[in-house]
Amino acid sequence: MREEILPRVYPQAWEVIRTLRARGEQMLVISASVSLLVQAVSDELGIDQALGIDVEMADGGYTGVIAGTPSYQHGKVVRLAQWRQAYPQLVGEVTFYTDSINDLPLCLHADRVRLVNPCPQLAAANEEHRWPVLSWQL
Repeated sequence: MREEILPRVYPQAWEVIRTLRARGEQMLVISASVSLLVQAVSDELGIDQALGIDVEMADGGYTGVIAGTPSYQHGKVVRLAQWRQAYPQLVGEVTFYTDSINDLPLCLHADRVRLVNPCPQLAAANEEHRWPVLSWQL
């Protein structure tokens, strides 16, 4: 992970994380990747809270069967609502950073949205919403 994933984190993302941490803001990573990986990456980023797709376990291993609501498309809205209910002390406004059209449901749910190098479909959808677009580079 340190060799494959972390070098692909934009320097601008590191700066946002440092700024939010300095302000005492709560951060949550919500991803359509498997929870084990999402939590590991979040830990490396210094972000305590993470949600990913949970997979059932049996006989000491993963079954490949999704447990609960997958954090994909509208499922991210559901999972965020569940998280907010579980951690009411952390509830505040939601600023959401994304690049994927699959995240449009959560974009529509968030208080503030930042599109980072959006895919063409999300950029097209943004013509209606006019969310700020960030161009980040490695």
